[in-house]
Amino acid sequence: MKRDSLMKRDSLLLIVIFLALAPFCPAQDKGDKPEPDATSPEGKKSVEQIILNREKQGWDAIIKADGVAFKSVHTEDALIASPDGMALISQLAPALATLNILEYSMSETKVIWPNDSTAILIYKALLKEKRTDDHIATGTYYHSSTWVKSGGKWLSAFHQVTALPPGR
Repeated sequence: MKRDSLMKRDSLLLIVIFLALAPFCPAQDKGDKPEPDATSPEGKKSVEQIILNREKQGWDAIIKADGVAFKSVHTEDALIASPDGMALISQLAPALATLNILEYSMSETKVIWPNDSTAILIYKALLKEKRTDDHIATGTYYHSSTWVKSGGKWLSAFHQVTALPPGR
């Protein structure tokens, strides 16, 4: 009997301690907050930074051959069109290691806004890749990515690549 009352007292004491400390514990951010809207100039600036960062995350995922990270910045039905053809991102993600991209750099970035929920990122990219014969090649391309706000998050829905002639 005495043991039961001690356990009840200890349990009650623990509950009181947890309740007393709760206001001092930081809340857990689960990343469920919707991302900014592009309905104002300030909102567009914030979204443009998010889009540029996500585009870089996509490139970093390609270099690391990380299909999960690559897919995380795209809509489920995202499509890529390149000189090699068209493919769903979901088909490309498992084959990232075969691309052998070693480095990339982006320049001449520009974002255009067809509407407040669609942005098109356009840029020039210099890529360094390892070819099957172990030759290191560089190429310059124009890229455009169409970004949409889907489920409260800005994601790439379409990516297009245009190869530039050597020397451009």
